[in-house]
Amino acid sequence: GAGFSSDSSFVTVDGIDCSVQAVNGDGSELTCIFEDLGHITESGTAAVVITVTDKSTSSILTAQSSVFVDITLTPMITGFSPTRGGSAGGTRITFTGANLDAGDAAIVSIHGVVCITLSRTSSELICETEPYSGLNIPVQPQIEFTNFGNGLFSSDDLEFWYIDRWSSTFTWGCTDGSCKPMAGDIVVIPEGKVILLDESTPILAVLIVDGGTVLWDRKHGIELSLEYAVVTNGGHFEIGNEDEPFCDPSGDRSIPFDATITMYGHQRSVELPIYGAKVFAVRRGTIDLHGCRVHTSWTHMETTVEAGDNSITLTHPVADDWVAGDQIIIATTGDIMKLHHSETAYISSVSEDGYTLTLNDTLRFRHMAECADGFDWAGTICQRAEVGLLSKNVKFQGNRNLDWIEDLDECELGIGTAFGTQTCFQNRFGHEVGSDQFGGHLFLHMVDSARVQFCEFNFVGQAFRLGRYPIHFHMTGDVDNKNTYIRGNSIHETFNRAVTMHGIHNLLVEHNVAFNVMGLTFFLEDGIEEDNVVQYNLAVMTKKSSSLLNI
Repeated sequence: GAGFSSDSSFVTVDGIDCSVQAVNGDGSELTCIFEDLGHITESGTAAVVITVTDKSTSSILTAQSSVFVDITLTPMITGFSPTRGGSAGGTRITFTGANLDAGDAAIVSIHGVVCITLSRTSSELICETEPYSGLNIPVQPQIEFTNFGNGLFSSDDLEFWYIDRWSSTFTWGCTDGSCKPMAGDIVVIPEGKVILLDESTPILAVLIVDGGTVLWDRKHGIELSLEYAVVTNGGHFEIGNEDEPFCDPSGDRSIPFDATITMYGHQRSVELPIYGAKVFAVRRGTIDLHGCRVHTSWTHMETTVEAGDNSITLTHPVADDWVAGDQIIIATTGDIMKLHHSETAYISSVSEDGYTLTLNDTLRFRHMAECADGFDWAGTICQRAEVGLLSKNVKFQGNRNLDWIEDLDECELGIGTAFGTQTCFQNRFGHEVGSDQFGGHLFLHMVDSARVQFCEFNFVGQAFRLGRYPIHFHMTGDVDNKNTYIRGNSIHETFNRAVTMHGIHNLLVEHNVAFNVMGLTFFLEDGIEEDNVVQYNLAVMTKKSSSLLNI
């Protein structure tokens, strides 16, 4: 044509910008490259509109033409494998699709780094990655077919992730597996390094996330086993996140999708200064633990059940929330001598409306759900047994030293010592099993942020030891702008409280269920902690523990 200008011409193809690349000297030829026309699903004519601004009059001139778009010619990528590769490069990626032999050459890039093309046919393209040191986030590769245009991906979900996997021998600097972490090793993740934990580990001595990042792979059954862990100097440890909790992609809790952290140690383990033993500590770092979302952590019984019954009816529905196989706790409704009437059960099935739970076994005790109108108060007062969910798919637990496990006989005068002479010390409350009472603990010390929700803490806390609590915020200060919370967790079989708040302000602790706890369950240690919100939590069977601060 005529009248084209490199600085005043604007071109669109079917409404999509076509970036001007060149205009010849006399303005008779303009070259532009248009972006993705993936919205065109059938071959046909697409409008080409060119507008030019007349600089002398500021008027806008428009010309229109057309181009035929043949979608059968478009290089289409329908998949590729593998979808992950180490930052050192050397990963061979095989792309599959159609028209992959288009153009003079194919240039593959990921995060702007070229993946060297090794071979290609119409249905397959193979390239090898180069070293990469940028952001560790998944991204869709780009494939430019020289003199032909860009390839089109059939799905936005087709992404490649430059990530160093725990399972890869190359991550640890060898090719034969001899340098992968072994039992008793000390593993350090330095600043700038991101490691994907994609397999279970042996029992490590220490994991130090020293400014680096550990991300838990999204697959079922991985277990991290270790004696000590420290996340520090801006390090980050993550199992799921707020936007994408660790759960089956469908969100269905009935589909197995577990992650387990097991802390190892015993009464004579070497204690780290401040943090102790059998500890997962975070100091000036961040931690995200996000299990499969549960909308109802606990509720009440609707009707009374008797000993021998194997179903209960709830006041609130839990369909698609609590599932078969889940463990629950049903609180006692007896007097001070009936503390041990709180009992656990496993769900066999949930009714379609979500109000009725069928249990795997019959109940041992009566649990009340009764309401009454009094003569000297207005309205109705109800006494109902609470029912809480204990099972969660992200688990933090201490190992059990089987040499110390012992079944304890019930006290001669029965459970409880409110009346009569105490006849024994162990099992005076019921639900007690002889053990070393030395569980794991999560120590959150001056954290940058800590978000823990929908996780299960079991065999945690260390009896009669100051500062060894299942979830322990220690001298963290004001977390008002740090998005820090403990939400929707279960904490059971604990030997030293459940959640301790020491020197922390503006913390949120809500919708948690604690059961079988030695010492005060939700504990403000110094009494100077301010603006913390502790709400909608359930504590069942809190047992006195008369040593140190375990009152």
